[in-house]
Amino acid sequence: MRTYPRQRLTEGMQAYQEQEKRLAGARGDVVLVASDSLASLRRAFPNYFGDTRTFVEELNRLLS
Repeated sequence: MRTYPRQRLTEGMQAYQEQEKRLAGARGDVVLVASDSLASLRRAFPNYFGDTRTFVEELNRLLS
């Protein structure tokens, strides 16, 4: 994972494009996201943090 402050957005986009080219046809994902905080990023993309808590809570709710 790499982080870029807003003032380096262009650099982050270039790094993203380079990684996309490098991994073309390979297994794995490259993502570029923007967030105000790590907490909001974790809420939006829990799967990138290996957090199954939301899934388990929803499954339990549906099964009850």
